Amino acid sequence: MYLSQPSLSKYLARLEKELQTLLFDRSFTPLKLTPAGELYYRYVKEQMKIEQQFMSELDLLKNTRSAILRIGIGIWRGTYMLPEILPLFFGKYPSVDIQIMQGTSAVILDALGRGETDLCITSVADKYPNLAYQKLGSEMILLVGGNSHPFIKNANISRISRCDLPCLELNQLPDETFLLTTKTQNFSKIIEDYFTLCNFKPSSIMRIENLTTGVHLAAQGRYFTFLPEAGLKFQTLPSNVTCFTIGQPPLTFEIAIAYKKNTALSWAGKAFITTIAEHYRQPRTTCFSKEPVSS
Repeated sequence: MYLSQPSLSKYLARLEKELQTLLFDRSFTPLKLTPAGELYYRYVKEQMKIEQQFMSELDLLKNTRSAILRIGIGIWRGTYMLPEILPLFFGKYPSVDIQIMQGTSAVILDALGRGETDLCITSVADKYPNLAYQKLGSEMILLVGGNSHPFIKNANISRISRCDLPCLELNQLPDETFLLTTKTQNFSKIIEDYFTLCNFKPSSIMRIENLTTGVHLAAQGRYFTFLPEAGLKFQTLPSNVTCFTIGQPPLTFEIAIAYKKNTALSWAGKAFITTIAEHYRQPRTTCFSKEPVSS
């Protein structure tokens, strides 16, 4: 504190008088904190941390060219989300240097855990206890099949609009082959956990890396695959596929921004989270589920 001993003693005595409580037990040598003193010390440490973070962010605001933000996102989700979000962000913070890492859920979340990225846009994953999540919203998981598939041809499905979705139960498809992403991807784990919950055992599973590949294979009428609801809004789907909601209420999953626990986010990171959260809160076209399809 750069104070002499007499000055420090006077300061502490004045502080105790102001707070009307003893902070030190003077019967010990060296002095020992009282319970009130320990409480005060904790708050002072926290205040110093906040002040340091404030000064750090203030310095970056004064020279935004030095602000670098490293973002991890899946290849499929980045294809439609980044063209929407980045122009909004750069419109407010044009000098921030954004660096994008794309890969499977495991790749980007492992990189986040190692400190190689600052944020990840992903679904919530329980296997990363060192990460914190700010949820953005939920999306339905859709089942996709080709219109030439015998089940869909015989289902007599009528649709008012693209977002007017028929509902299906997985047990209506006991003998089908399902296209799932690799086990390193959160999306696949969510679906397989749902299989277990429903006591559903697919006849066959084929693994793929990319959701778009799955949709185009399903369009051929031999397979079924899964797609986040956002794919119906932002992706150009083949004209010869039908999308279904799964179960009642429909199966959904959470989309979130992940970051490391107990790590102070930069002002640029906080600004990016604010930008994407505000974008998600805007009214959007909502898909809705109809009555179950009878097989």
